[in-house]
Amino acid sequence: MEDEKCFNCDIPVEYCTGEPKTCRKAYEKALSKQAVQKKPVIAPPRKLMSEKYKKWGQSYYQRRKQSGVCTQCGKRPAVRGLVLCEDCEQKAILRMQKRKAEKADDIRQKAKDKYNRCIKDGICPYCGKRPAMIGYVACEACRKRLKETQRKYQKRKRGKEKNDNSR
Repeated sequence: MEDEKCFNCDIPVEYCTGEPKTCRKAYEKALSKQAVQKKPVIAPPRKLMSEKYKKWGQSYYQRRKQSGVCTQCGKRPAVRGLVLCEDCEQKAILRMQKRKAEKADDIRQKAKDKYNRCIKDGICPYCGKRPAMIGYVACEACRKRLKETQRKYQKRKRGKEKNDNSR
């Protein structure tokens, strides 16, 4: 007598229960039923969602502002003339100082990179247009301007020293 086979997966009946746990075909059918039953979730376009949340956030901010509560945390009363409580104001100041310092470092680094790149390419780093004079970093026009600025600075500095000595 031949072993009877499962009508779903061709595995001998004694090993296959016909349930999704053991029968491959039954498992695949169960998965396909789940896929058909579940409706796919179609998210609205990102732009529409951001506009919706932007309006919601603005209305939330206005409500807190009108009620005199901190617009950041909503827990403590806002400091007179401001929209934040003392704690949130201090945190905001620290955040701004940190961001300003990071931005200044970034700007400084970009300026250094540009300066070094110009010198390497033989271009005046001050105007970035004309070639540098031989043996100098700057072009002739920028060099004259820098010398004049230096003379004015030295003259002012000497004038202040004379005023300080005469007192």
